[in-house]
Amino acid sequence: MPGRLIDGTYWPSVTEVIEACGLGLEIPGPPERRAYYLARGRALHAAIQYDLEGVLDPATVHPEIAPGLDAWRKFVADTGYLSEASEIELRHERWRFLGHPDTVGRLNGRRVLLDLKYNTVDLAYSALQHGGYALLWEANRAGETIDDYLVLQLKADGTYRLHPVTPDRQTLLACVVVHRARQARRRTEAP
Repeated sequence: MPGRLIDGTYWPSVTEVIEACGLGLEIPGPPERRAYYLARGRALHAAIQYDLEGVLDPATVHPEIAPGLDAWRKFVADTGYLSEASEIELRHERWRFLGHPDTVGRLNGRRVLLDLKYNTVDLAYSALQHGGYALLWEANRAGETIDDYLVLQLKADGTYRLHPVTPDRQTLLACVVVHRARQARRRTEAP
């Protein structure tokens, strides 16, 4: 999700902050391919969100994302994962960025932050993304410690795999500074 204006100031999203440093997801091929994969990921996230809310109409699930949804449901059935929050907006007042963690919940009695990925996983990128989510969560929910940060890889064959991630808070904050510098430069260069 993109950032947005808050009280007249643009607050970038975690994704925009990472991209400002040139550390965004690298998807080879033409720009249309990147747009396609990002749209497919958004569609799967929406289907999972509706599934969590109990309002998903199975007839609306595109066949291309159905295996990812099946993998999600298999994960929940196998592990008993219980979502406590999903796609909520969190803001960091000091650093002025925002994000929407995919889902935070309970897994084996531990609070986990899950980032959902369809098919491929870039763990270096995920560490930055989790760094942003960790900072956001800690700034907003200080008394609710996250025990584990995980990427849930949902595969096209309907299976899943969990990947532990160590949040990279420092690099993410460096990217926030770079993003601010680029925004300031654009403002001074504007005609």
